[in-house]
This record gives sequence, structure tokens and C-alpha cells, in this order.
Amino acid sequence: MTLDTSLEHPFAQYVRILGKGQRGSRGLTREEAREAMGMLLDGKVEDVQLGAFLMLLRHKEESAEEMAGFTEAVRARLDAPPIAVDIDWPSYAG
Repeated sequence: MTLDTSLEHPFAQYVRILGKGQRGSRGLTREEAREAMGMLLDGKVEDVQLGAFLMLLRHKEESAEEMAGFTEAVRARLDAPPIAVDIDWPSYAG
């Protein structure tokens, strides 16, 4: 059986990567995480996809690669002056 994804929403691939179950899922690469977070920040994700994505991340817990990619996406969209820091780590209750 072949899965036809030609009409699939572009964000669906990221939900699928995280949601293949205990044996089939994997974490996002840094690049995938950057792209996924960019789509979220740019409003290019459906509400149900956002909910599924965040739930799956919460369940598996974010990896360092994912956090780095998420941070890069946010920094690319901030209109803030660059600062020199040794660590740029988001803070969240997890």
C-alpha cells in the first residue's frame, strides 16, 4: 500500500515524524524543527495540527536538536538587536 501525500498539508510531515508511535517515531532534526517552528510562527499551520504537534512534543519531550532549531526559527523572526551570548536557551515549564 502506498500513501498518497500529494494533497497533504506541508506541516503534516512533522506531525507524522513525531506521531508514529513508540517504535516508529523519532525526534526532529535541527533543520526540521527550524522549519516546523517557522511555519507555526508564520501562521501556516492549521489549529488541529498545532494541537497534535505540541501534544506529541510534550509526550516525547524535546531534544537538544529540536530546541536549537526552534530557537533559530524564533531568532530569525525577532526584530531585536543581536546580542552576544554564550547560551540561548528557552525557558519553559517542562
